[in-house]
Amino acid sequence: MIKYLKSLLNKFTQATLGKKIITMVLMIVYIAMLFSVAIKVNIEVVTPGTLNRTAYTLSDTQEVGVIKIETENKSGNIYTVGVYSHLRVSLFQYLISNFSKHISQKAYNPKLDLSNKEEIIRGEIHRDFSLIHALIVAYEEASKVNDTIHIEYEFKGLIVSAVLSYSKSGLVPGDYITHINGVKIENLNDFQNKLAAIYHDKAFTLTIIRNNETKTISAQKVLHDEKYKLGFEASEYYIIDREKTTPQFKISEKMPSLGSSGGAMTALAIYNALLNEDITKNKRITGTGTINISGEVGNIGGVQQKIVTAAMYNVEIFFVDSIDYNEAKTKYDEIHAGFQLIPVATFADIIQALRGEGHE
Repeated sequence: MIKYLKSLLNKFTQATLGKKIITMVLMIVYIAMLFSVAIKVNIEVVTPGTLNRTAYTLSDTQEVGVIKIETENKSGNIYTVGVYSHLRVSLFQYLISNFSKHISQKAYNPKLDLSNKEEIIRGEIHRDFSLIHALIVAYEEASKVNDTIHIEYEFKGLIVSAVLSYSKSGLVPGDYITHINGVKIENLNDFQNKLAAIYHDKAFTLTIIRNNETKTISAQKVLHDEKYKLGFEASEYYIIDREKTTPQFKISEKMPSLGSSGGAMTALAIYNALLNEDITKNKRITGTGTINISGEVGNIGGVQQKIVTAAMYNVEIFFVDSIDYNEAKTKYDEIHAGFQLIPVATFADIIQALRGEGHE
């Protein structure tokens, strides 16, 4: 190795001035590229992603999707759409991302924002409760068409998906909150109302289930951004009684994506699989939006990248929550997408659109 390096050095010293200049420039560029790959910047980059299958049934030859519904009905060509999110990218990745108008960037604060590991945990929890919400909505809506379809469930508590760095809640992701100051909570709104009634940073108790063990912890709100906050994120979690649910279902052990933005499309696929009628008319459908058990479709992130992804996969219909519609429409017009872009506020809006009332 030493002899080889000496040989290179001798060739360099004997080279013409022009070759020396070119060699030095190339070396500087090479070193700069190495540094750009190694150096991390506090930027989050979101890029277009991929489509994922949702539900499948006994009639499908391939068991591809997140949930199996025990019927012989058609599951339809219904997909969730995901994006790729990268925290603290390299300087090189950041510079390259500037060349695409389909990639978004935003500042990332490692002291306040969730770490990559925390984001993964958050995404897994969101995905899990979203699937439960989708099942409840789809079964209850389908039971209006076929009264043999039935589902039973009960509220377990609020599942904690993230805890911010400034929080003094004593909570950790995966906790289920069941009581506040010894009073049972009925839903998310009930908890928020009870929490708001607690004055400023006065201490209070939370009853939680952690690792299947019930315990009581002390918590208090913290003054942050001029408001007293608990500094956590939680959503309603329900337990489905599978023995009393008809038809039966099975959740896949392999999940292709994270997050709750596929809730509405998952509910649609389950609904279609429950009924004899294929309301999708065999169209290739995707979309984005969360779902709660009231059937309300909520807003999400990365909507522009999801529009681009849908266009890449030649979908025919894209459902988007009404809050994100304007942003989605801007990107839709920019790329001259060929699919139908339909804004919806509720799951009932999706069903209405597919049954041909105004959207053929």
